Amino acid sequence: MSSEYVVIYDLETTGRDPNTAMPVQIAALLKRRLGDEPTPIMNALVNPEIDIATEASDVHGITQDMVSGQPPAKIAVYFLDCLASGLPEGQTIIAGHNHVHYDNTVCKRLGWADVDEYPQIDTMTISRRLYPNAPSHQLSDLYEMLTGESLEGAHDAMADIRAVSVLIDEAAKTLGVSTMMEVADFCAEPRAWEVMPISKKHKGKDIRDVPRSFWVWMCRNTRMFQEVPDFRETVKLVAPELYKEMME
Repeated sequence: MSSEYVVIYDLETTGRDPNTAMPVQIAALLKRRLGDEPTPIMNALVNPEIDIATEASDVHGITQDMVSGQPPAKIAVYFLDCLASGLPEGQTIIAGHNHVHYDNTVCKRLGWADVDEYPQIDTMTISRRLYPNAPSHQLSDLYEMLTGESLEGAHDAMADIRAVSVLIDEAAKTLGVSTMMEVADFCAEPRAWEVMPISKKHKGKDIRDVPRSFWVWMCRNTRMFQEVPDFRETVKLVAPELYKEMME
């Protein structure tokens, strides 16, 4: 079996918008193969150099006083860039939970320009495809569903990426694959959902049984079309005229 290097990382940040948020905690693990315990690489509080939104602190528990005097966030992101680029070419994968949309966007703003060019394993994408009927696709809920245990320290970046490592292993079992690159390949191309994984009203339905009004409302009132490639592919399949309108 060829070597693989999966950098699993997570940011806790100052707010919800990846176009403006800054990291306050960065954690990273290096995972070498399915089923193995990953190696901690980084777990640091960093200075965002902007205010932390109250609602963000309420989630992760990190306050302004805790990050005052810590190294600038950009330094930690630079370390992650160096780590990924220093691993053998063609064998490095980046992984996280909803990281392609959120964490990667933050890191690109801070200098990790090529983060999207690596193969990616996004456990949010995987869970919506493999477990569409899950009560929730939040990381802690998925972890509990798949392991039968509560995720201790949820919303701490290190606790979250340890959970991501477990979800990768579980996804590989469900997919019947033996390498993490095969899991990344499963994530590589957008694909239309077969069963609706979102919306309390329509969750679990065949996507063709979801009314057009739902797709129209979601496209015009949320950012799902712009931010979730699988959602976009689903709209393309079930409402091609709406897809064309949104792409114009």
